[in-house]
Order: sequence, then C-alpha cells, then structure tokens
Amino acid sequence: MNKQAGFSLIEIMVVVVIIGILMAAVATNIGGNSYEAQVNRAFADFKTLESALQQYKLHNNRFPTEEQGLAALYQKPDSDPIPKRWQSGGYIQKEPLDPWNNKYVYTLEGSRVIIYSYGRDGQSGGDGEDKDIESTAKAEDYAQTE
Repeated sequence: MNKQAGFSLIEIMVVVVIIGILMAAVATNIGGNSYEAQVNRAFADFKTLESALQQYKLHNNRFPTEEQGLAALYQKPDSDPIPKRWQSGGYIQKEPLDPWNNKYVYTLEGSRVIIYSYGRDGQSGGDGEDKDIESTAKAEDYAQTE
C-alpha cells in the first residue's frame, strides 16, 4: 500500500488564513498602542534626565537655572551661575529630544524640577495625543481609553 504523507491544499489554505488573521490582530494591537509607547518612552527619558540633574546638583550644589536648561547637562554653562565642579564630559551625551523629536522643557519650582514634553504637536497645552506630558505625573494618566 502506498500512502502519501503531507497536507492537502485546503489544509494549507486554512493555516495561511489563520496566520493572516493572527498577524492582523497583532499589527492592530501594536499600532494601537504607539501613543502609549511614546508616553512610556518620555517617562523613561524623564527618569534619565532627573538622574543626570541630581548628579549635576551633587557636583554643583544647585540645579541648572531655567535659562541654562537641560543644555547644562551636556555643555558647560557659560552664564551665571557658572558651575565650579561641572563634570568633564557632561552628565548626558547629547541634547535629549522627546518621542516626537521636540526639545524637552525644563522648569524649576523652588527646589522642585519639572520636565515637560509638549506632546505630538510640540505646543503648550492640547488634548489627546497633543496633551503635554509632565514628569511629576504618572504614565497611567496618559493612557487612552476607547
């Protein structure tokens, strides 16, 4: 008796259709979470910048002024107060950009540091994906509901 092992054309087509459905579902889930992924990246950047700002403060007994901004972390400030113990090579390698390729905004409220991303539109204010993201908030505050 000669039995052939293998799959029929119908079986192969069913498998291809199932794989296609799974790929579409995965692509939808990944694409639908891109804003949340960008927000999570902004919060990771906030942590990195806050850590670098703390190192700056440890060396210089103060945070950079708002005028000096985050640039003080990668380039020694030349405006007063000029840091006396600025770390050679800086505290970060280059100017940080948010997930939408805009500069982060650095502010001081007393001894409290706040870093902002102006969101997708790069403008202060906004709603939805254009909403400003603040380092003192939580990533969950920016989760989109459908």
